Amino acid sequence: MTLKNYPSRMYKYLANDRIDVIKNCIIRYSCLGDFNDPFEGQPNIQLLVSAEQAKSLFKTQLLIEAARQFPEIPSSEKARISSGEILDSLFEKIENDAPELHEHIEKQRSTVLNNICSVQKSLAALCLSEVPDSLLMWASLC
Repeated sequence: MTLKNYPSRMYKYLANDRIDVIKNCIIRYSCLGDFNDPFEGQPNIQLLVSAEQAKSLFKTQLLIEAARQFPEIPSSEKARISSGEILDSLFEKIENDAPELHEHIEKQRSTVLNNICSVQKSLAALCLSEVPDSLLMWASLC
């Protein structure tokens, strides 16, 4: 965005008892948590991935890794068991351990959300308007 796209004037709505802002030529940023709307500035994060999506992604990564490492398996071992049997065994283990995998994913999701909330507590906004006489803006101050 270039400067020509910015409005020529911006207005800061303040309650009457905040005349000190003008007298002292100071302005403050408002913490996102101080807004009237508790959801203001909150990310709308749903489930990052479903359990089925996670299993599918995990299986895909497992196939890629198995294909990468299969040539390194000694020939005597390859003769004893096929790559298909190895993958079948691993996929069966994934299915059996699906609740633990889903629990792990949920813990990671919770960690991500907590990290976002921690960062968000340090964010602030400068609230300005192009409109000098908005009743809605004045109403929020009363």
